[in-house]
Amino acid sequence: DAQKDLDSALPLLDQAVKILKELNEGDITILKSFVQPPAAVVMTMEAMCIMLKKAPILVLDKNGNKRVKDYWSVAKRESLANPRKFIQDLINYDRDNIPPKIIKAIKPYIEDKERFSPQVIKKASSACEAVCKWVHAMYKYHFVLKMVKPKREKLQKATSEFKIVDAHLQKAQANLDAVMGKLKQLEDHLQDLHDNKKRLEDDVDLCKVK
Repeated sequence: DAQKDLDSALPLLDQAVKILKELNEGDITILKSFVQPPAAVVMTMEAMCIMLKKAPILVLDKNGNKRVKDYWSVAKRESLANPRKFIQDLINYDRDNIPPKIIKAIKPYIEDKERFSPQVIKKASSACEAVCKWVHAMYKYHFVLKMVKPKREKLQKATSEFKIVDAHLQKAQANLDAVMGKLKQLEDHLQDLHDNKKRLEDDVDLCKVK
């Protein structure tokens, strides 16, 4: 059951990684060149920064009234500036240990199907489509792993207990084999004594006849 649950998420992961590997530096360069990026691009880079624990900077909004979080500038400076590293960071992401805080922060993006679905993001950028699929895949994998992990631990515990019991059984079997071997030696020795006794008795009887 645990493997079956995990297998349901693996195709998404494989697809996400495959798309990331197919990205080239030109796709990232185009993305980085946006001066006024489309909303879909900004949203994707926000999600990416959240997943990679990249803190936003605070800037004034368009009206200059209040400070708002700016992930785009951070994404350009810390990720898009080095396309090769950016792609590798996503491919090598520690998907087995995503902090709950990140999952909570990324949840609104995942649930916003009208704005943050791969089909919608694709219209703005093929590179962002790949990142969007990656974010969705990581999110789903987290919950599948959360469900599978206790089953894995139970299986590991059962396997460990089996190995311990099996080791004891093998030891007991070895001891039993040793005892049976010793018993066989005693039986053979006893038979030899019995045969020797019989020969002596026969010899005595033969002497009496003579």
